[in-house]
Amino acid sequence: MLFTKAMNKFLLYLENRNYAENTINDYRKRLRILKDWLEERYNPMIYIDDITFADLDDYLDWQQEKGNSGKTRNRDAYIISSFYKYLHKRDICDNVARKIEPVKTRKKERECLTREELNRILDAIEKPLILR
Repeated sequence: MLFTKAMNKFLLYLENRNYAENTINDYRKRLRILKDWLEERYNPMIYIDDITFADLDDYLDWQQEKGNSGKTRNRDAYIISSFYKYLHKRDICDNVARKIEPVKTRKKERECLTREELNRILDAIEKPLILR
């Protein structure tokens, strides 16, 4: 099956499962980027069975070389994994994405207001506060 046909079946599945429009659009965008990368690497007629784990791994490495964050690469890895789980459950192809591992990302440390900063904000309120 051609990659494009498999992708369209997957996107239709997401629509039928009532995924949010923004989610579907994001999946479409990210899978098209993968498709374009594969077509540039091989040829315009990419068959889903011809894609290997090494291809997917190289694609995620390419994302890193482009400067995409770990968070973006993890989102792509999740989308690719979901796509291949869908295809595998329908006996369309093997799940070559099952070996994809998430990228380690650093969590941002949250900054909180100090008690003094909070008191200054509360003191600056000119209208009375209604507390419930």
